[in-house]
Amino acid sequence: FDVQVSDNRASLSQNSTVKVTVNVTNVQFPPYWLNAPYNATININAFVSSEVPVSIRAAKTNLLGNLKYRISGGVPEDVKNTFNINENSGKLTLSRNLVNFRSSAVVFIEAVDDAVPTEVIYSTVTIYFVRNLSPPVFTLPTSTYSAAINDYDPPGKNVITIGAIDTDSLSPENITVYKLDTTTNGSDYFDVNMYTGLISVAKRVSQDTGKPNTYTLYIIAQDPSLDPRSSTATVSVSVYRNVAPLLDRDQYIAQISDTQEVMMPFLHVLATDSNSLRPDSDNGKMEFSITNINNRTDIRTLFGIDNIGQIYPVRSLRYLTTSVYTFQVVVSDRGVPSLTDTANVTVTVTSTPGVIFSPTSSTYTLPENNTTPAYLETAAAINSAGNSALLYENVADGFAKLAFSVNTISGDITQILPFSSDPVRSLSYVITVRAYRQNDPTIQAFKTVRINVNRNPTPPVFGLPSYTFTVPENQALGSVIGKVNATDSDFGSAGDITYSISKTSNSPLTSYVFFHVDQYSGEVSISRSLLEDHLTSTYKFPVVVTDNGVPQLTSTSTCTVNVLRNMNGPVFVPNNTYSVYIKEDASVGLQILDLNTTEADNQPVSYRIVQNDINILYFKISNVTGIISIAGSLLQSISSVFPVS
Repeated sequence: FDVQVSDNRASLSQNSTVKVTVNVTNVQFPPYWLNAPYNATININAFVSSEVPVSIRAAKTNLLGNLKYRISGGVPEDVKNTFNINENSGKLTLSRNLVNFRSSAVVFIEAVDDAVPTEVIYSTVTIYFVRNLSPPVFTLPTSTYSAAINDYDPPGKNVITIGAIDTDSLSPENITVYKLDTTTNGSDYFDVNMYTGLISVAKRVSQDTGKPNTYTLYIIAQDPSLDPRSSTATVSVSVYRNVAPLLDRDQYIAQISDTQEVMMPFLHVLATDSNSLRPDSDNGKMEFSITNINNRTDIRTLFGIDNIGQIYPVRSLRYLTTSVYTFQVVVSDRGVPSLTDTANVTVTVTSTPGVIFSPTSSTYTLPENNTTPAYLETAAAINSAGNSALLYENVADGFAKLAFSVNTISGDITQILPFSSDPVRSLSYVITVRAYRQNDPTIQAFKTVRINVNRNPTPPVFGLPSYTFTVPENQALGSVIGKVNATDSDFGSAGDITYSISKTSNSPLTSYVFFHVDQYSGEVSISRSLLEDHLTSTYKFPVVVTDNGVPQLTSTSTCTVNVLRNMNGPVFVPNNTYSVYIKEDASVGLQILDLNTTEADNQPVSYRIVQNDINILYFKISNVTGIISIAGSLLQSISSVFPVS
């Protein structure tokens, strides 16, 4: 028969015709599927060898052999390696895990009569994988959480972190995201982080005019899959609401001195806040301030208040033009908004002394050689209207400023330079010690300390109480026979000394005329010949040493001079003529004569040959013993008599 095809155009139709011939052959009936195509669902975490819940069956009217089943392919391509089909029963099983698959797979299957292998029928099995097996589960068994916040907590303040766990094995089914149920009252004051479950403040709850003490939030945890599953948790947020602080009275009165120390509290304003039971809450943290009430002067230039309510001067109160001041003290908490309470304060300022010395002066007398450093006194002042540290300083002039130090902290006065270092050599000095408050130097007092100086405190001192010298009576005029020595420990000219011989207490009375002492060196010398007074063998006279201080001081030492007098000369015994006979060949060195002499003064005697003729060559005499001996061979001389003097 012919088959025609046309493009069906109304105005100008185009068509084509083809002839079809069908030849009918008598064959057997092929197999056929029962309830095909097939669909099945399996969990994504199914174990290997698990059976896919699907009934794959084929039939054949005139079955010649056995029906066999097989997998010919699928989508994706890896399906053939993931599933097995029993060739006899058609049971489909899992041959490996499904973690690499997404949502579904299509398995191409075939059935054939093994007696007629050319009669093959085809079908598909669409397998859907159940990926989302369980919903997120909150970590608390009851899914109920509680937290607390302050009503002043700012946006972004963390409230609580809630958590849920999704046990699904694959993403995104095992991912948990969070959202806030916005249908509940007060939910607009909070946010939840969709990834972390952190609940935070969206806006301060102090703005909520209803001021509830508790907010109930519903947090939904779900996975972001195409077929999401979810759970809901309840979060109860308690709010610490702010309560205003309260001062303990409405009026405060104080009377203070105009020398009240700067920064020293004189009045304590007490306040309480019930929120202070929670030390970490800003609602319970109080701050104090003061404000003017009908004062021409800004009260804050005179008074301040610290963070515990203590009122104090911020400057010196001396020389104020007004004595009574009234102002308001305000206590505020740190809540948002801050809550306050106020009270009036009246302060009366009276004039009184501040820092004082008692006594206000002192006097000392010190030696010029006073050892330094030397402590003098502690000039301690009394701080009558303050408790801040007092400081001290030396406000003297000239040498007193340099010679004395005043300890800044203790007021100790110490001499640090010797009086001898003063080129003017003053006999007295005046130190003025100033004491003042460390935080208000205008509050001060002064003390006068006078130091009188003894410029010549010590007399000169001889090294020995007496001196003894021995000289011969023929000691040359002007020759030094000894030296006296004295010292003076005083400084400067007071330590300069001179020596002299006193004309009194001499023995004999005129001893001083025979001797002289050098006024600077102390050397004693002969000033008159001792031969003029051959009857005196011992002279005693005082030597005086005098310093140059004011007044001058002296010391005396006795000087004794023993004179060696030679009253008698030596005498040859028995007379002054001697004769001796010797052989002409007497040996050199032979002692030939011992001259015997006497000395009535018992003085040592010395001998010498006084002639200068040739005979001196043949004889010599010992200057100590007076023994004459042969000095040269007599054979050399033709003389037989040798006179020797």
